[in-house]
Amino acid sequence: MFLNIRSYYLVLFIIILSFFSNLNVTAQTSEQIYKPPLSTVVTGSKYSEDSLQVPSFITTITKEQIQESGAMTVDEAITRIGGIPSRPSLYGGNELKLDLGGFGDASQNNQVIVIDGIPYQQGDSSENRLSYIPLDQVERIEIQRGSSSVLYGNGAVGGVITIITKSTGSYTEKPSANLYTSYGSFNTSDTRGTVTYGNKNFSLIFSGTNRSSNGYRSNSASHEKDGKLTFKYKNDFFLSSIYFETNDLNARTPGALTLTEFQLNPRSSYSGYKNDYWNNAINQVGGYFETDINGLVIRLNARHQDRLVRYAATSSARTAFQTTDFARSKSTNDIFDLNLKKDINLTLGNNTSIVGIAQNYWNSNGISTANCCLYNRGSSSSNGVYVQNDFKLTGIKTLLRLGYRTENFTQDSRYLASKQIYSLHASELAISQPLDISNSIYIRRAKNFTLPNTDAVGNSGWAPTNPALRPQTGFDREIGWKFNNLKGAKLDVRYYVSDITDEISYDPINTINFNLPQTQRRGVNFSGEFIPFRNLIIGSTIDLRNATITAGTYNGKTAPLNPNTFSIRAKYNFTYNQSLSTQWNYVSRQVTSADYSNINRIPSYDTLDIRYAFKYSKRADFSVGIKNLMDKNYYSYSVIDWSSTAYYYPDPRRTFMVSARFMFD
Repeated sequence: MFLNIRSYYLVLFIIILSFFSNLNVTAQTSEQIYKPPLSTVVTGSKYSEDSLQVPSFITTITKEQIQESGAMTVDEAITRIGGIPSRPSLYGGNELKLDLGGFGDASQNNQVIVIDGIPYQQGDSSENRLSYIPLDQVERIEIQRGSSSVLYGNGAVGGVITIITKSTGSYTEKPSANLYTSYGSFNTSDTRGTVTYGNKNFSLIFSGTNRSSNGYRSNSASHEKDGKLTFKYKNDFFLSSIYFETNDLNARTPGALTLTEFQLNPRSSYSGYKNDYWNNAINQVGGYFETDINGLVIRLNARHQDRLVRYAATSSARTAFQTTDFARSKSTNDIFDLNLKKDINLTLGNNTSIVGIAQNYWNSNGISTANCCLYNRGSSSSNGVYVQNDFKLTGIKTLLRLGYRTENFTQDSRYLASKQIYSLHASELAISQPLDISNSIYIRRAKNFTLPNTDAVGNSGWAPTNPALRPQTGFDREIGWKFNNLKGAKLDVRYYVSDITDEISYDPINTINFNLPQTQRRGVNFSGEFIPFRNLIIGSTIDLRNATITAGTYNGKTAPLNPNTFSIRAKYNFTYNQSLSTQWNYVSRQVTSADYSNINRIPSYDTLDIRYAFKYSKRADFSVGIKNLMDKNYYSYSVIDWSSTAYYYPDPRRTFMVSARFMFD
């Protein structure tokens, strides 16, 4: 690696120094080259509020930033702009596995993805896929780091990623259309388009995506296609929307390599996996409704999802994508979320209360066509009630937030002798204090929980089960500072300590999920963006973590897959229609997945990306980008098996991409 630890801190110091030396950039310069970040967010409250006073660390990604980043998928945009650590999905395709809270393989069980107000959750350990969301339909993305279990319940430990699409965004009053197409290395292509029609009362939006690639490694080709139709309607009494969506991913899975195989040819696949593949098909319908009755805001979200998963997991299973597979699983997911919000003016200030009811039902059945029998069955359901109350003092504008949630869960599976029933609780206490129009500080403490998935407690057809697996509970404390001068300069800093009891993890030796007695994560988050001089915008995210097992057999050991990460991005506008952007990412050394003895480690690595963009007119723009410009040979994920042998999943080396976007109205 070309950056040692001293250089690392030197760069960090220069960034902070440059920030404070350039806070007085004139408003005229900022307005010419930079659009100020949004002043309101919805993450954490489910309703709009002042981002400077929200008592939590929040990163907002705008649709303009997404377009400028050159990202192909939603999860790539979250990684590149939001600074969230990620690893390539083991299920193939362009999917990334996001790790908001530093939980490694269990990351998706300890973070909540919210799409248009609805938590996107599965009852098993299957990955939450975000690539199916049409990127051009995203209005903005909001990332909250830290516990948010009061409002979002199960799994909101590491944080919440909220994705707001045009399904709930602004209404259009004129027809419009856009087309995006790109082509690059490994015969990778991405074509997506959106057509919108409407008037002052309704909007009709159709979007579609067709994405394919031969893949960096052998047996890693993928093909994904999706479509979404959204209808929105509003009048003087209410606003609403309903959408229909379909997605289909076919991906080859190359599997892991030994260290020798990686060193000889990182683009190879293990010969025993040469015919393995993964097929994931999703169909869903959802809706949104909101009305205001004498100041009482009522909001309802609901979604029904059907998912069909098919895969071949051995070399002898199949030679091509087929409808008859080694294994198949079909699941349904129904989510209902009702919120009521009321603002009450009191003598001392303003009181805002949110009361909600959340219901979730998930069911899955799997069959193995290899032996023509039912091999797994699982279901889970939950019913929760939550309340959050904000009291804001008049004059000094101090915000006091109190929240509480209680939720009952029921789980069942073929491999459980009886149903598992849990009653779990979450709470929050936070204080936010504006110092002036640009600065605020906050302190926060919160309790959270994570429920074991159905396959973790007993839904595995080939591994021992653990019906005695206990729910995971956590206690967070954090303090933060925010700065936003609305002229292009923005800075957020957060220090946190998170203590977790019974953290749910996986033991590859005994092939079973188990509870770690006690773990602790503490660290610092930094996010900043500023304009050092005309036509240059610089942004940076830093995530410093120390994750330690603090009791039991592995007392004092580092939790696997917990690297420190650092990224810095810059954009320079040569002219009003030409720009050059670059991003450097650094990931520190980390313990290999499942290696609780801390024997194996993934080496540190860094990558450099660059992108040139040319805006031909307001209706057309073009770009060319290079990822991993320095052609680094590295891997971001490694795991040990039952024999403590390490296996590696290589990341792509240098890749090229050219793209074009056309807009019509």
